[in-house]
Amino acid sequence: MPEKTLKRLGNSIREHRKQKGYSQQDLAEITGISRRHIANIENGIANASFEIITILVKELNISLDSIVYIEQLSFQSTMMNSLSIQLSQCTDSQQKIIFKTLKCLMNEFISYNHFENETVKADS
Repeated sequence: MPEKTLKRLGNSIREHRKQKGYSQQDLAEITGISRRHIANIENGIANASFEIITILVKELNISLDSIVYIEQLSFQSTMMNSLSIQLSQCTDSQQKIIFKTLKCLMNEFISYNHFENETVKADS
């Protein structure tokens, strides 16, 4: 794996681990990967196997695309990944409330945008 990608992977794992409130030792105990190996991955030193990377990104809800193709990701994709991480930390009940709230907001935006478009047509 290229050094640049190793650094991105390590930074992403560190960031997501901290967002979940895990220490390296916590993550080691959850995944069965040694704390030292996790530290080396986070520091971009270790070239982890695909199996190890898969275990870590699954546990931390990281999209591999966000690491490998970071330059090609749009703001929208990055935002969706961030939302996905945040939602994964919510209970089912909280996720349902967030989804209903989002649907209401989207309906309001659609109605407002429709109203705005009608006003612009009427003014023309």
